[in-house]
Amino acid sequence: MNPIHIIGIGRGRQDLTQQHLSLIDNCDVLVGGRRLIDLFPDTRAETMPITGHINELVQTLEEKMVDKKIVVLASGDPLF
Repeated sequence: MNPIHIIGIGRGRQDLTQQHLSLIDNCDVLVGGRRLIDLFPDTRAETMPITGHINELVQTLEEKMVDKKIVVLASGDPLF
């Protein structure tokens, strides 16, 4: 089972560290609001926009994390 990485975007892509960018570049599934996902137009990952069906999203992520690397993008600082 893989961990799910939650990355806060801050003011924009320019605020991300190289480690964050590497996690995003190497993930299999990229999750977040459409605006945040659109910051990574060249991603090869499956994209999953958050549309408000949180229970379904959580269930899907639980299934995918068994064999997929998942990154969830959040606006601001999700650990604040």
